[in-house]
Amino acid sequence: KAEGIVPGLSVRENIALAALPGLSRFGLVDEKRVDKIVDTFVQRLRIKTSGVGQKVGELSGGNQQKVLLAR
Repeated sequence: KAEGIVPGLSVRENIALAALPGLSRFGLVDEKRVDKIVDTFVQRLRIKTSGVGQKVGELSGGNQQKVLLAR
């Protein structure tokens, strides 16, 4: 089980990492579900980002912690 954030990955990728087993079927990821889940976490946790494609390493420490919490 991975802990912590992966600074080189995007906000979307970091949040999706923990949920991937439940979001895939037959090895295919349901991208629409991933987008919906990620958008929900970004809004609820008020993660300040230029977009879910932004690298987590570019976020402030507080927003990095919010991404970790979303995982």
